[in-house]
Amino acid sequence: MDKVLLILVIFATFFLSLALAEDQQQCVKQDACHCQINEFSRIDISKLTDTHLEDTLLSARLTYYFFGCSDTKKDGSFFGLNSTNISYIGSLFLFNQTNKNVTVLGTTKNMQFEFIKDNNNYELVYKVKDNITAYLTLTCDHTNPSYIKIIDQNSNRLVLSSPHACILKEPHTTSTGSVLVIIFVVGCMVYFIGGALMLYFLRGARGIELVPNIEFWRELPGLIRDGTIFLFSGCRPTYVSTAETYDRI
Repeated sequence: MDKVLLILVIFATFFLSLALAEDQQQCVKQDACHCQINEFSRIDISKLTDTHLEDTLLSARLTYYFFGCSDTKKDGSFFGLNSTNISYIGSLFLFNQTNKNVTVLGTTKNMQFEFIKDNNNYELVYKVKDNITAYLTLTCDHTNPSYIKIIDQNSNRLVLSSPHACILKEPHTTSTGSVLVIIFVVGCMVYFIGGALMLYFLRGARGIELVPNIEFWRELPGLIRDGTIFLFSGCRPTYVSTAETYDRI
């Protein structure tokens, strides 16, 4: 039973490590302008608020206006309309030149930073309740001025290219994760190398017998199988199929 619990702990540690690795890629929103990837990496688009960016799709007569991480108030005259009675407040607007319609795609409250696994990049998402109204894929570019470009007008997907869309790295010492990895590697080296030396000189072991706790490592595949059966059977030993497996549990 102790060996099965040990295997379950190994499984739990493995899956927890995968979850932590994925969490480290997420950029947690601090405010509309900032998100934190980890203690030494962040994204800051606050300098994009100095002016607005726009792009027009001539074939569809659509124009997008992006005001960065600050909400702005605009009346109809900004979009070339005669009416000034109606005001629009937001940070991303869509103007349809055909029907003279203005759509507020989102405000700073609707902005979220999300990680895209497919291209290992980040995007700015406008999410109103459960509906995503627009996407801005962040592209780091230190050589050109900031701009937005329409990718798909049906889903309101754009690219935001800017030197301010880059991941900011801060000088740092060894992180907690790195320290744990170092401790783990050193511990394995001490265990296997130190154990092999002790077995060689104190017990005269040779060949495969130099591996510390060789019987445990030989039984490990069977223990993994038993632990999996035990786990998926709801931790009930009545599901064990063989006497050998039952004895192990």
